[in-house]
Amino acid sequence: MNISFSTRENKKAAIYTSIICVTLLLIFLLIKWDINLPIEPIVQDQIEINLGNRIFYIERNKLFMIKVQTFRMKSEGIAKINEENIYDISIKGDIIINIFIDT
Repeated sequence: MNISFSTRENKKAAIYTSIICVTLLLIFLLIKWDINLPIEPIVQDQIEINLGNRIFYIERNKLFMIKVQTFRMKSEGIAKINEENIYDISIKGDIIINIFIDT
């Protein structure tokens, strides 16, 4: 009696397992989904630099592939002192950016 019970249970387990395997196989074969390819980055002509609440741009064609270089933006910085008129902020200093390329 014990042997027939265990064989009956083994047959039931085998049937349930095969049903689940066939169902999963059908699901994997019949259901198709699209794989989203990663979006290629857009190559920009400018490099954006955030400095405080202002954004500056450096054109890529003005940069060189050397380890250290200095880029100067003339008259884009903070106001210089005008001794004749202290309220005049039209004369501005330069912004100097040191660019390091790490290899």
